[in-house]
Amino acid sequence: MGIYSLEGMTAYTPGSAAYIQEAARRVLTSTSQGYLAISDFTEGAKNSNKLATDGLFNNGAYKGVQSFKMGKEAKFGFVLIPNGTFWEVYNNPNAAGSKRALFSNANANPTQAINGGAQLADITGDCKVFGWEDQRLDSNSDRDYNDIIFRLIGAESDAVNYKTVANSAKSILKDAAYPAIIS
Repeated sequence: MGIYSLEGMTAYTPGSAAYIQEAARRVLTSTSQGYLAISDFTEGAKNSNKLATDGLFNNGAYKGVQSFKMGKEAKFGFVLIPNGTFWEVYNNPNAAGSKRALFSNANANPTQAINGGAQLADITGDCKVFGWEDQRLDSNSDRDYNDIIFRLIGAESDAVNYKTVANSAKSILKDAAYPAIIS
């Protein structure tokens, strides 16, 4: 998962190859333009509790709370590459399937008509804890929004509420591990 500055992104059509490539480039800079925030392939979670509806798929040690300097009034977005790297997407912004970049801003996703295109949801309803749906909403998504869960400190969000988009049969809100996972 990466974080990228939205400054100047209006020069690109959301969801286009140019937009995807620029978002990936920004993530790869590790500057106020963007950062790699979470690597599920190499970074363990703070909490190792297993949700009943899913397993644990991350690897490595938990790296602790991370800080990213984006500028005092900066607007930013998040991007997730479900089964790939930002280098792969930067080199092939037309990647499809599980290498297709998914965005926190719905208009950059190919699924705008489903759940408002929301691949990222505010789980707690107070814009503090968020969950990703790592499958495109138009491609057999289970809409569990538990594929990467993270806490955001020191910023505001307008993410869609989890309760309005999540599959109620897969809701983590009723899971015994939920309190520990969001803490």
